[in-house]
Amino acid sequence: MTAEPKIKYKCGCTGKLVPGPNGLRYPSRCPEHDEPVILKRKNKNNAVTCKCISGKHIHRSQLEAKHCNILFSDLQDGRIKDYEYEKGFDLYCEGEKIARHYPDFLVTALDGTEYIVESKGQESEAWKMKSKLFQVNYPDIKYLVWKK
Repeated sequence: MTAEPKIKYKCGCTGKLVPGPNGLRYPSRCPEHDEPVILKRKNKNNAVTCKCISGKHIHRSQLEAKHCNILFSDLQDGRIKDYEYEKGFDLYCEGEKIARHYPDFLVTALDGTEYIVESKGQESEAWKMKSKLFQVNYPDIKYLVWKK
């Protein structure tokens, strides 16, 4: 008799539980449907951890993974030059470093300009403060918030 895997995963298309393959901590695709696999685990904001279709990132929410999928598609289709996931930015107040902010995505447009894409379901007070500080520290980088 085969033992049940301790961690179970859900198929992104059906929600059906899929066992993780031996030796892999996180299966990237459902073997039956070839869809991204989602961990059946929720984080502190009650969001489900999820992998995007690029297979490069494990996201803190399905919304964030969805936005990554859009950016990945835009990159493949040549609508953007590049994007980075969670690039860190130092935040300063009166010349002193006070925090570091990791927005979800730094996108480089075809003309070379950069902008931030932040996926937000719930806006915490800490995020509100950091996003305002970011805009003061980096006024040339546009800050977009994508919601549901």
